[in-house]
Amino acid sequence: MVSYGVRQGGLISPVLFNVLINVVIYRLRSLQIGCHVNGLFVGCLFYADDVMLLCPSVSGVAIADMLFLKFNPFKSQYLAMGKFASFSLPPMLLDSHPIPWVTSVKYLGVYIFSGRKFSFDITSVKQTFFAACNPYLCSG
Repeated sequence: MVSYGVRQGGLISPVLFNVLINVVIYRLRSLQIGCHVNGLFVGCLFYADDVMLLCPSVSGVAIADMLFLKFNPFKSQYLAMGKFASFSLPPMLLDSHPIPWVTSVKYLGVYIFSGRKFSFDITSVKQTFFAACNPYLCSG
């Protein structure tokens, strides 16, 4: 029995999930909470049920309550970028559980690092891709 959300494997579940996510993205954009890159709104990254919220300040984290989203505090992390990334940041709570500040996060195989400038590492993704292609390229 599903108490909230969409039923995994249900025929209409992907459609309902996409409608919900579209509402979340629209709401983020209308509230102007999130980052903008060259005028393009980039307030969140979604891939299936993997969610990454991007906020230019710590206060933007409270958006989950405004959107009626429930995040798992045991799968959540905070990462700081920009001029304050090297400072000691105060602890943050999610549902009364402390959420750690980390120096890197792995999102869809890509490592994103904390620091004054945006930096990332795709080495593991490239290695996995080449390993998957290798049998086809070497057979002949």
